Amino acid sequence: MRTNMKKSYFLFFALILTSITFSQSIKVGVLGGTTMFQSPDEFTKSITEGGFGFNNSIHYGIKGKFEIPLLPLSMNASILYVPLSSEESSIKLTSNLLALGIGAEWSFIPGPISPYASIDLLFNSFGELKLESPFGNLKEKGFTRNGFAFGGGITFTLLPMIDLDLSAKYAYYNLLGTKGGEKAVTSINITGGIYISFL
Repeated sequence: MRTNMKKSYFLFFALILTSITFSQSIKVGVLGGTTMFQSPDEFTKSITEGGFGFNNSIHYGIKGKFEIPLLPLSMNASILYVPLSSEESSIKLTSNLLALGIGAEWSFIPGPISPYASIDLLFNSFGELKLESPFGNLKEKGFTRNGFAFGGGITFTLLPMIDLDLSAKYAYYNLLGTKGGEKAVTSINITGGIYISFL
């Protein structure tokens, strides 16, 4: 598992360097938003219903965009962190999700208000699951999976070097690397970001 994750990190950063080499401009932004898990039931159900209670959570991270010359296309790389926690009936569950993304955005209309479509490859690390209760504590090891996300958004140019971005994406976190009987982990992510242009 560690070897697979190292390969994922290597591919992630190799694609970033390639994008920077061929890019016309670079934009870096900070992100924040909400992750609404759609499946599996273990994530969406409350603790009293037999689930983890992780249906809604905040997320935050950073993202770089690298525009391709002469095309309404930009490559992007992102790091998104999702803290997961719930507490009910004296039982507390905590975990986290770290998602590394590499993808592309296609702009439909260039200008100060620019809608776009996007697709991303995701390299995901699910953190250790911890349970605390009056009856004792339990821990379950984390795992890594690969998936994808797609959606769209709108970029607003506020100033020549500052953009505001709003997006909505559907994410499938464990398309690859699943084990027998493992259910799909999916979410809808609503994200806002502020970007600064360096070139």
